Amino acid sequence: MATVLAALADAGVVLRERLGSAHLYALNRDHVAADAIESLATLRDQLWARMAAAVSGWEPTPEAVAVFGSAARGDGSATSDIDVLVVRHESVGEDDPRWQAQLESFAALVARWSGNACEILEHTPSSLGALAASGERLVSELRQDAVFLCGDRAVLPRRTGTGA
Repeated sequence: MATVLAALADAGVVLRERLGSAHLYALNRDHVAADAIESLATLRDQLWARMAAAVSGWEPTPEAVAVFGSAARGDGSATSDIDVLVVRHESVGEDDPRWQAQLESFAALVARWSGNACEILEHTPSSLGALAASGERLVSELRQDAVFLCGDRAVLPRRTGTGA
């Protein structure tokens, strides 16, 4: 890391200030690359915003949509899938053609925007409840890591009998 920062300082992209035996670095906001660097640093947030905008116009609407797994934690790689939980209202059939078209279109858009495959995990509130009741690890992972694009964590049930 120090070698990279030193090279960036030599190129003028970052400013280096010596403080005792340490160096402090800051982005040189006057550099022509500063805007591009700031944009690159917020790619994940930009992707979440695009994804949230895409699902905001869905009809039928989802109860919740959340990114989970390595994409949500920020520890994925260029080849990692983007895992998305989509919570469908109980009144919407899983074979509803409008619903299925939205899911397929969304997965394709996410792949185009990110370069990563989008894997959609679809549930209803009752199927999530059944997972929680059976102690399924996925539910606790969702509680811990999920980034909600619409809806909120309240859609995630508690495991029956644990008080968790």
